[in-house]
Amino acid sequence: MPKLHDISGQRFGRLTVLERVRLNGEMTWKCRCDCGNITYQQYHFLHTGKVKSCGCYSKDVARKQMTRHGDYKTRLYSIYLNMKNRCRNKSNKEWKCYVGKGIKVCDEWANDYLKFKDWALSHGYNDNLTIDRIDNDKGYSPENCRWADRKTQDTNKSNNVKITINGVTKTLSEWSELSGINQMTLSHRLNAGWSKQDFLAPVGKIPNYQKYKEDA
Repeated sequence: MPKLHDISGQRFGRLTVLERVRLNGEMTWKCRCDCGNITYQQYHFLHTGKVKSCGCYSKDVARKQMTRHGDYKTRLYSIYLNMKNRCRNKSNKEWKCYVGKGIKVCDEWANDYLKFKDWALSHGYNDNLTIDRIDNDKGYSPENCRWADRKTQDTNKSNNVKITINGVTKTLSEWSELSGINQMTLSHRLNAGWSKQDFLAPVGKIPNYQKYKEDA
């Protein structure tokens, strides 16, 4: 077997390697962080720089950012944190819809709130708008994001049902607005298998009424 490469005493970021130990059945490296905490890390994460501390480094960076920009209580900073959380935190209920689809925050924004803020303020941000990805198959970046109202965001959702009638394709909410028929009513018609010909018929004036159950 190849001789084990001993990295005891070496530094990786804020971590100093103390010794190799077995933890939960796996061999790992016991390290002391500059802050005094003891942490156990795999060699790969140390060698590639994915781990630089016991976790205090990212906290210090966040603390410095909040101190520098003073926005930690603002709506814009909350949007920024939520954007990153959706793409990183596995406990976030929306995580699978983002990371599971390869959706990430670009490095420019992920590493610098102030760059995100500069983009936001120069691209029409106000408190009535939320951040929206133009192409739902791509991540958060200056090229793929805009500030949009709720109606625009709802129309742009990747899980929107799109219906084509007479060669015109619109979402359910758009057909509802165009026809004046409640969106829930249209949803019931769609689920009940109504024909395209009858789908937008006014409530109470449905052709071949006996074929359908009208939940208006």
